[in-house]
Amino acid sequence: MLTVMVADLTGPWRPVAGLRIDRASDEDPAFDVVVNALPGFAPTGWINRLRGPAYRGSQRGSRRRH
Repeated sequence: MLTVMVADLTGPWRPVAGLRIDRASDEDPAFDVVVNALPGFAPTGWINRLRGPAYRGSQRGSRRRH
């Protein structure tokens, strides 16, 4: 079980969800945290300004391989 945790800029990390992987899969999942941010949660900070372009580029490259 993996624990998903969040924190604001000055607060402590707190658990918000659990993730369990029961079995292997041949699927190649893709998730974009910028497009699919949880309500009330917004990625912040300088590193997150790079996420949108990085995710879009990664997904374009992935589509070309399939």
